[in-house]
Amino acid sequence: MRRIVFALMVALFPAIQPRAAEAAPANPVQLSTTCSEIGAHTGRLYRAMFGRQADQPGLLYWVGQRYRGQTGEQVAYWMGQGAEFHALYDGLDDGSFVATVYRNLLGRAPDPDGQRYWGEMVITHGRHNVLSWMVGTPEFAVVWPYASPPLCSIAAQMGLSEARPGIWVGHSGETVTVLADRAMVDFRATAGGPTFATWVPGDVVVNANWFSQAGTIAPVVVGGRAGGGPDISERGQIVSWRPGCGRDGALLEHVWTWRIFTPDGCTADAVSGVSLIHKGIRADAYPGVDLTSGPTNADPSHSFLGFNDTVIVVISSHQLPASRLADYALSLGVTEGIMLDGGSSTQIKTPLATLSTGRPVPVFAVLDSRAR
Repeated sequence: MRRIVFALMVALFPAIQPRAAEAAPANPVQLSTTCSEIGAHTGRLYRAMFGRQADQPGLLYWVGQRYRGQTGEQVAYWMGQGAEFHALYDGLDDGSFVATVYRNLLGRAPDPDGQRYWGEMVITHGRHNVLSWMVGTPEFAVVWPYASPPLCSIAAQMGLSEARPGIWVGHSGETVTVLADRAMVDFRATAGGPTFATWVPGDVVVNANWFSQAGTIAPVVVGGRAGGGPDISERGQIVSWRPGCGRDGALLEHVWTWRIFTPDGCTADAVSGVSLIHKGIRADAYPGVDLTSGPTNADPSHSFLGFNDTVIVVISSHQLPASRLADYALSLGVTEGIMLDGGSSTQIKTPLATLSTGRPVPVFAVLDSRAR
């Protein structure tokens, strides 16, 4: 019943809130952590409650709580249980509380109508509810403007939905596509359970049964010739070893050298897999690489992990053989990419879509939003 009453009150809110006595100047636009209003609302809560910009770890934590089902009012309540809030507001009466929030948000004292209106709301509904409602009103929101992350428009063009901050997911037929902001996600490889039903925790989990069990991911490339495993000739892999680790095969160049894929020492410096894209072109542009023949490449069931300077792309499909998967990934702007599995074992779990053959897989690649 309380939810119904609150929903009605929010619907009527613009009609009953007081008119601003004077317009406050807008502050510089800040970049939100989400495409939805959740990121902006949470950032404004920090301004209202503490009179400061949100620290990134705290902001991501509370945004993550919103994506896990908490309301703005609940987040305001739990934020208000901390020492910083108590140090600022303990001992203040409701009128002084409202005046402090006005100063935090607008840099001025409340006008008489605003003081009376919000003071009555605090008495009736409590401080945490009022904090959440205040930062959602146009008068206060316009003073602290937020812009959506640039990837929001790209994800929308691709038909992907925001599943977690920094992670977008789309499900079309027998293909699941994930776009992840490299600045907003953590990536790891981990050993999982014996079946698809036994998941390791993570926002996006995809089978990676050609990854090293050691937990570090470092596919590297030998331009023009393959090396590093007995099944390379059949799979068209472009794989070799990290330099200085005493392995056979001359390393000509790294493919995956960005931070979360860089190997630590020589513990897991070569990974079996099928390289599909290198330097923005299909891997079969390199001598000796074939993405069309062989049972693995012809199989329409694959998982894929790729990237460019700003994003990680994960694809799982039961309808794209290797060559078509490479073309699809290129259309998404991928510059480096590898097919994770050997075919027929495509499995992926995301907040919005799940795709699986049920085949046991020993290792998982995991993407986690840092908003947790």
